Amino acid sequence: MPRAAALVGTLAVVATCLLSGCSDGSSNPSASSASSAPSTSTTIASTTTTHPVALVPRPTPFDAATVLMRAWAAGDRNAARTVAPVTVVDRLFAAGRPGIPESRGCSAATFSPASCVYRTAVGEVRVVTVKSGTGWVVQTARVSATG
Repeated sequence: MPRAAALVGTLAVVATCLLSGCSDGSSNPSASSASSAPSTSTTIASTTTTHPVALVPRPTPFDAATVLMRAWAAGDRNAARTVAPVTVVDRLFAAGRPGIPESRGCSAATFSPASCVYRTAVGEVRVVTVKSGTGWVVQTARVSATG
């Protein structure tokens, strides 16, 4: 029994030393007393929270699609996210650099959805816009390779 009490006392001293940062009395603050107690470490993974940007409706389907295409050409994901959801922006940017997008026109803004087509360096892009409040935002953007 005295042996168990001595072990508990030693563990308490080691734990206190580990928690309070014991030193060996030297002027080097990083030096610490040696211990036979096992050491443990915990790694906390950092998490990044992406807050969705509120979509800003544009007056016409062409305006919404043009904001997206110009932002893509400029490499500006934040500007693209003002008219399109993050998943749409990420997929479009993953297709590569578009060069200078050339508009091929949009369907009439009479009904939602309305589509706009662009020719780019990576292929034809069809941007589908939908009515949102009093304006238009991008719902999807698909790149079709030209061949």
